[in-house]
Amino acid sequence: MHRAISEMQTTVLSRLSDMEQRMLDLSGRILKLEEDAAQQRLATTESPAPAAVSEQNHTRARKTPTEIQNRIREVYKNLDEDMHFRIDEGIDSEHNSKIVNLVVAEFDKDQYPRTVIKGGLVTYKRSLKRALTEEETKRRVKRSRQQRLWEKRCGKVNDEEERRLWNDVKPSMMSEEESDPEDPQILLRRRPSWRSDQFNELVDALDTRTTTKSVMKRRVPGPPLEVPPLPSVANWMVRQPPDTNV
Repeated sequence: MHRAISEMQTTVLSRLSDMEQRMLDLSGRILKLEEDAAQQRLATTESPAPAAVSEQNHTRARKTPTEIQNRIREVYKNLDEDMHFRIDEGIDSEHNSKIVNLVVAEFDKDQYPRTVIKGGLVTYKRSLKRALTEEETKRRVKRSRQQRLWEKRCGKVNDEEERRLWNDVKPSMMSEEESDPEDPQILLRRRPSWRSDQFNELVDALDTRTTTKSVMKRRVPGPPLEVPPLPSVANWMVRQPPDTNV
C-alpha cells in the first residue's frame, strides 16, 4: 500500500516538473515574440516600408474632390452595361483598365490629372462593391427568414386537404418584413400582392396554431408587397383580377 502511494507521488511530482518546464519554455517563447515585435515596430518607425502597389494607394494621399466624384458617377452610369467594373478584379485588370480610360477621357486632362480621376474611380468601385455586399446580405437574411417561417408552418398542417394545398407552397412565397418608418420598434409584415384570399386564409389558419415567443420588435400587418407572381404558381394561389363583365 505504502509502495503504491509512493509510486503515485513520484508520478505526480514528475508530471508537475514536466509542466513547470513547459511553462518556462512557453514564457521564453512569449518573451522572444515580444522582443521581435518591439524590434519590428522600431524598424518600421525609423524607416517606413515602401507602399505596395494596390488600390489603397490611389486614394491614400488625398480625398477626391466632390465635383469629380459626382462627374465620375454621371459618366459611369451612362456607360453600356458590359463596360461596367468587374468588382472582384483589381482596378488595373485588363477589363477595368478600359473603364478607367473611358472615364478619364471625359475629363479635361490639363485640369484633372489622370491619377486624381483614377483615385476617384477606385473610391467609386469600392462603393459599388459595398452596395453589392449589403444587398446580398439583405437577400440572405430574407431567404433565411422565409425558410424558417415556411418550416414552422409546415409543422402545423393538420389534415389531408391542408397538406394537399401546402405542397404547392414554397419558402419564397412567404411574406417579407421591413421596419416601420415611423416606429423602428415595429416590423411590418408585407404579404405578396399576388397571393389569393384562399392562400392567405390557409397561412392565417396555420399561424393560429403557432406559439409566438416574445420578441424585441412587434410584428404587425403592413401594406401588400407589389410583386408579380412567381413562376409555376398553382392557380388557386393567385389572386384573380375582378370580372369587368359583371
